[in-house]
Amino acid sequence: MSNASTLVKNIVASFGIKGMALAVSFFSTPCYLAFFDDNSVLGLWFAIISILNWVLFFDFGLGNGLRNKIVACRSSNRSKEARNYVSSAYFALGLLSVGISMLIIVVFYHAPLSEIFGIDECVISSSDLRTVLSIVVVGTALQLWLRLITSVLYAFEKTALPSLIVLISNAAVLLALVVPFQTSAASKLFYIAWVQVISMNLPLLFATIYYFLFRYRDLAPSFRCISREHARAVCGLGGKFFIVQVCLMVITSSNEILIAQLSGSDYVVYYSTYFRLFNMAITLFGLLIQPIWSSMGLAIEEKRYNWIKSVHCKFVIAAVLISCLCFIGANFIQPIFRIWLGADTIGASIPDAMIFASYTGSMLLLNASSCYANASNALSTQIVGLGCGAVLKIPISILIVNLGFGWIGIVMATILCLLPTAIVQTYVARRDLVLKVMNSK
Repeated sequence: MSNASTLVKNIVASFGIKGMALAVSFFSTPCYLAFFDDNSVLGLWFAIISILNWVLFFDFGLGNGLRNKIVACRSSNRSKEARNYVSSAYFALGLLSVGISMLIIVVFYHAPLSEIFGIDECVISSSDLRTVLSIVVVGTALQLWLRLITSVLYAFEKTALPSLIVLISNAAVLLALVVPFQTSAASKLFYIAWVQVISMNLPLLFATIYYFLFRYRDLAPSFRCISREHARAVCGLGGKFFIVQVCLMVITSSNEILIAQLSGSDYVVYYSTYFRLFNMAITLFGLLIQPIWSSMGLAIEEKRYNWIKSVHCKFVIAAVLISCLCFIGANFIQPIFRIWLGADTIGASIPDAMIFASYTGSMLLLNASSCYANASNALSTQIVGLGCGAVLKIPISILIVNLGFGWIGIVMATILCLLPTAIVQTYVARRDLVLKVMNSK
């Protein structure tokens, strides 16, 4: 049975680590500006980082699939089967990582990179750019593979540790940026590429070695434990999570591109400013949900449906209350912007802030109801609902913008694509839990 004190400790630790991560993020931007003399080179590096984030996304849901399989094995002490899942997941993701990195490198070596990234060859040559990209792609593929240790930690409810690993990596990059480094733009790019690769992979490597040697030795990956059946099971479940992740990414991560295309790149600044403010509520709410996922999965295996029903209800209520606070705060958006950004930096609009509060409420409700669905592998509602939303996102955005709502119409389209799934999934989860509680009596 999950230990309530462990949950509280993980939540408190996660909040503390997240606070330090925000501080690192706050100081990293001016350090990057000071490190790179040429803004075009800095823009190139940020573009490369965005590609890295996309590559990291392509674990095909294996991490979440492995997490749930380990939780299921924990409930009945099936450590041998759990080791089969771990070994098979590492093998499958290893093959995928190698394949993805090779494919991307081949594409890069045949693509006009200078044109794609909008960088003059006089600043960074095509050969240097290809080499830098090869370094970061291979390093990112390695990170994709090593990051499976975080799924194991999540499965054992060590939810603060993955955040700590990320914090250490980001802090290492920040320290590297403050080192005096007077040389060419190309040399700086090579330097920061190697720093990025080493700082992201070394903490994961140490964590992998430590936990599989000393804490979870019975789960350590082994070639003898690789099984086609277990690999298929992890990949099958992971595939469902991957579909959900792709659909959610299309709905929520396409806003900047759509705004730039439909309204102009200037309006992306307005969107980003509102988004960063209201996204804080989503991020903090996520810190509450993340530790509960594995605990809820364990409770499902142990048929503690009353506890699950109670937690689900509290999450939904919390989502509603936080949403209400966002709507209240939207009425004071002008003084908030003035304090945060300074006078006359960004013109604030209460109607726009209300729409962002609605977007925040949609995400909070979706996250609150998804916790039970993810833990129980009941992903059909998300796959269908978010799949429809992903297909409709672009046409709805175009329609609303053309109706005269401007860039904020794309945020309205995002709400329309998210809210139906959030409402339906909340109802389905509640109905399912009520039935399970009744049948368990």
